[in-house]
Amino acid sequence: AVSTGFGDDSFINGSGGLWQVLNSATELGEGDDSLSNAGTVRIDSGDLISFGNGNDSLTNATGGLIDVVGGTIAMDAGDDTITNFGTFRLTGGMVTMSIGTNAFNNRGVLKVLGNSTIDMGFFGTLTNLSAIDFIDGATDDRLTVTGTLAGAGVLNLDFNLLNSTVDQLVVTGNVAGNAVQTVNILAPGLPTTAHTSSVFARVSGTSVASNFVAGQ
Repeated sequence: AVSTGFGDDSFINGSGGLWQVLNSATELGEGDDSLSNAGTVRIDSGDLISFGNGNDSLTNATGGLIDVVGGTIAMDAGDDTITNFGTFRLTGGMVTMSIGTNAFNNRGVLKVLGNSTIDMGFFGTLTNLSAIDFIDGATDDRLTVTGTLAGAGVLNLDFNLLNSTVDQLVVTGNVAGNAVQTVNILAPGLPTTAHTSSVFARVSGTSVASNFVAGQ
């Protein structure tokens, strides 16, 4: 385990670097902490990177990979920010951002495999300006977002024509009124005529029909 204690900590994982949290936890403690990644950061099942209280930030550069495989990235009280230009992959993983005006800005690929969660906190917003991608050939993937979903991006989903199942996006909160997510589906033997509809998104708060538009 790694624990840095109180203070403003800064970590840089350069291109080609690997930071793997395995059978342990990294505790950055209270302070305005930052993590910049251009290589690979992997958090395995049951493991944790905790930023503690403070206005913390995580930036994943183009070509970088944040790989949360059953683990957790936790940002506690404070105005926290995650900015993704690379690949941010959740495989049954979790991101929690607690109390504060939090922001997760996705300008790369947010990859969702298995049952994964992004908890933005009550005042937090996940802004998808690129792609949230569920594609893996099966319709058993689910992303639960707590907070607000915003932005103009795309959702890439698997769809099974045999049983009309589809990957799932669940928003426990609102979708911003001006948000527009284009929905693309991958289905072997894509039909050219009308087919049974399937629900791919559930929003517990407010949303409008124009928040989700048909792609391909």
